[in-house]
Amino acid sequence: RNLRKLRIKSAKTMLLYSEMKPSDIAEYLTFSSQSYFIACFKEATAQTPRKFRQSHYQTTDSGTSRLK
Repeated sequence: RNLRKLRIKSAKTMLLYSEMKPSDIAEYLTFSSQSYFIACFKEATAQTPRKFRQSHYQTTDSGTSRLK
């Protein structure tokens, strides 16, 4: 359980500070499947990895994205 919390924390960081796709993050953090990663992430954060990433970025007037 604690290992899964650590992996979710790492996933959050990777989602915010890298351009890795959620499927690549799931593989990198050794989740058994992308669907299991999404389920664990959603259980911990109440959001899918994609929604988590989107909710922490804003689009600037020039059309680029940056952290809120």
